[in-house]
Amino acid sequence: MPIGSLRQQINRQARAALFDVFCGKCAYCESFVDVSSPGEVDRFRPFTDATDLSGSGSPDHYVWLVAEWENLYLSCSVCSRAKRSLFPVEGPRAEPLTPFHFVRHHERPLLVDPCFDDPADHLQFSDTGHVQPRSHIGDVTIKVLNLNRRGLVSQRADTWVRIEAALTRDPNQTFEALHGPDQAYAAVARTAYQAFQAQDHAELRPRPFPPSYLRQTPIETRSADEILAADEEAFRLTARPLRSVEIRNFRALRDLRLEFGEPGSEAAPWLMLLGENATGKSTALQAIALALAGALEARRHTKPVKVLSDGAYKGFVRVWFWDQDTPAELTFVRDDERFGGTMRPSAIVLAYGAMRYAERRARIDSSLRPTPRFTLISPILQPIAKIRYPMAWLLDLDEKPFETAARALQAILPEAAGAVMRRTRSRVFFEIDLPPRKWTGLSRSAFHLGGT
Repeated sequence: MPIGSLRQQINRQARAALFDVFCGKCAYCESFVDVSSPGEVDRFRPFTDATDLSGSGSPDHYVWLVAEWENLYLSCSVCSRAKRSLFPVEGPRAEPLTPFHFVRHHERPLLVDPCFDDPADHLQFSDTGHVQPRSHIGDVTIKVLNLNRRGLVSQRADTWVRIEAALTRDPNQTFEALHGPDQAYAAVARTAYQAFQAQDHAELRPRPFPPSYLRQTPIETRSADEILAADEEAFRLTARPLRSVEIRNFRALRDLRLEFGEPGSEAAPWLMLLGENATGKSTALQAIALALAGALEARRHTKPVKVLSDGAYKGFVRVWFWDQDTPAELTFVRDDERFGGTMRPSAIVLAYGAMRYAERRARIDSSLRPTPRFTLISPILQPIAKIRYPMAWLLDLDEKPFETAARALQAILPEAAGAVMRRTRSRVFFEIDLPPRKWTGLSRSAFHLGGT
């Protein structure tokens, strides 16, 4: 049985049992899984291609743990999508096929294991609903799982208020009487209980934050500029699904507002705009790309007067995220030579228009200027975009970077299961498992990058 099919079969059989073990709550953020969804079966050590903080990964880890019961956790779709295959460790990873109990005791993961570690050693909750790190492990966990996202902060703050109000009425209540195992956000509830008791019992006072973390600001209160300037790692790791977009006086779009639902799972990360020709789909995508790339990058490609609607004096594009209340904003005024608003990128943004083709030779076009690290938006702003020839670059990569590129390309293939990216001295191609065909007996297909 293909390993992907085996994983799906295990997930179906394990989901109900995991729901009972975790009392219907996400193992990572303690939220109840969606009423309309049974939740995701997550492998704490990922199914394959474990990735570190730099983006490089190991394709062999941890496929041999695909059926390990103690590695299966119930996760909400948001945490599952944020975590992806990220699993950074300090020091070397366990050798393939190492028994699970040796892996767990000898590896040093940089993510809090909610079933093995004491989260209180690494995470500290406050009455505002925010969570701060007590250790480097806590810091990485907050960034990877996006634990200060908007909805979580609000729910945790409500839990703190509930515990505090109950203790104000009756200070002698036990924690077990106030918060049962079937209720969400036990960690913040326990912290609230201890904080209240510490008013009279100093020995129960929560441990203070390490000094290095006292100066940090919770992620969701900072602008995109502030996040990128202060913590590039958090910028790269944080999943940033769009919540809404507002466009005013951008070319043909006089007044447009789009609302998006929070992504439901790791397997559904795409948003699609559908409409008739000439209704503004490409214009909306151009506006979003410029706003996400930031005003400094927008200045490299166009001027305010070229995007402003006819007859209008000023306009803006605002993009809100699910993890943050501060929008990314691009502003433009007819008399100004430069864009205003959010100066630096708000997300990693790669944009391509409908008309594009790859160069047929491995030459470098001297007219192409270097692009910033986090953005590539010029192809969506041009009527016909030329994409640099990729073959020579892929052939010249060392083995580890090539594996990283292969995983990234595999993730966007419509037939990703079983796909393997290979290369010879002169070409790069994918081999894909296909169902056997009775009339041919073939079970594999190969296609080259740039053609079949």
